[in-house]
Amino acid sequence: MRAPHVALALTLVAPASLHAQVRAVTPPPRVSFAALRDNDGLRVGREVVRSERPIQLPRIVAAGEGWGFVWSESEGDAQLEVFAAHLDAGLVPMRRVAVSPLDGSLGAFAFAAPLDHDVWGVVFDDDRSARASWFARVDFSEHAATHRAPLLTAEGTPTTPALAWNPRRHTFAVMTHADGSLAVHLVDAVGRVTTPHAWRFARARTLTLATSPLVATAQGWALAMVRDDRLVVARLDAPGDPALVDVASANHHLNGLALDDDGDGLGVAWSVYDQGVYFTRIDGVRTPTEARRLSTAPFANNPALAWNGTHHVVAWSEQEGAIPSVRVQRVDRAMRPLPACTVAVGSVGREMWFHHLAAGGRDGRDVGLSWQVGQSRAMAMVLAP
Repeated sequence: MRAPHVALALTLVAPASLHAQVRAVTPPPRVSFAALRDNDGLRVGREVVRSERPIQLPRIVAAGEGWGFVWSESEGDAQLEVFAAHLDAGLVPMRRVAVSPLDGSLGAFAFAAPLDHDVWGVVFDDDRSARASWFARVDFSEHAATHRAPLLTAEGTPTTPALAWNPRRHTFAVMTHADGSLAVHLVDAVGRVTTPHAWRFARARTLTLATSPLVATAQGWALAMVRDDRLVVARLDAPGDPALVDVASANHHLNGLALDDDGDGLGVAWSVYDQGVYFTRIDGVRTPTEARRLSTAPFANNPALAWNGTHHVVAWSEQEGAIPSVRVQRVDRAMRPLPACTVAVGSVGREMWFHHLAAGGRDGRDVGLSWQVGQSRAMAMVLAP
């Protein structure tokens, strides 16, 4: 039986009629992969956000030994604004901050990368002056976004950003789109752009609905993108010409793309309309291993990825008949898959979409999974080894 909802008082939260309520449910929705079986019951996770108005693209992130959430929501007269919530290890919301100014403009498509549990970098798409990608430094100890700055390019107005924090370099890489090309900027811990256009890719695009295509590696960062109708991965170790790895053919039917790092190589997942979800692994800069097709189910798309220390965890959405669901599968470094399982099931007319994965917890072996239900709710659960 599902436990009753318990309202949680939060600092700096507007009246309930104006914003999504962040709620707590006990016991924590933490499920071991070893205990997962298909058809062993409905798993509903924990409700993290609920709103009277539409929300957009909720995403879970690992923050110290706890978790975090970013999403967009209409509050007051604003079309959409970006919010961040710090959650404890059991996904109980602790603090909430408005990332974008509540001034009636639009802020959306947010990704977060915590430096630690209190300080995060957040990027989002914004239209306050002209459409631009913005960087914000969020400090939960100060209950505020302590720095905001637009990232503009000479060629055009960037949109749909993503970021990744590299603790070894103590630097963010921030990716932006602009006029049919991709640019990656280096940003310090305060939020100052130190190297604009450290890497640039003409005739390139990427997909950011399910997860970030940009991840930190031991040497720097890696970026998954579509360039000249090919799915490629760029290793961004030093400014200049990056090492490019050709992964697969890609055309306008590609509808999902995800990337993660396992310490010795990179996992790449993608989905193709009416063909299913695929996964492969890149070891160094060599040709990737032959791809595995993980699902051919109807509407299998938008894969997300996270490395839990022993496996690449892949999540994607399916829809059998009129019932949407979220599926997960683990694949090891040798490309050996374990059985896939359904972890969340929707209902007729209630979408289960915009799922996202993040590896974290005390030892980095837990995987947080978030997804949106319909238009105005966000759910999350923790998948343990």
